[in-house]
Amino acid sequence: SVTGVTPYLALFGHERRIPLDIIYGQPETPKRTITNYLADKTEMTRLIHAQMRVAVDKEIESIEKNG
Repeated sequence: SVTGVTPYLALFGHERRIPLDIIYGQPETPKRTITNYLADKTEMTRLIHAQMRVAVDKEIESIEKNG
């Protein structure tokens, strides 16, 4: 709860798919090369982890202020 993201999102770079996604399908995404896919995943992971670090730092500051 401190990081603001789910463990699945932090690990895989996207939220977990649920049964409704299988039944109704996911929105169409443009075809990408493996190089573009990996670059997108790398950037998404970098952004998620940066967001997590900011959230954790804020929580630490809050705890230090409130004792």
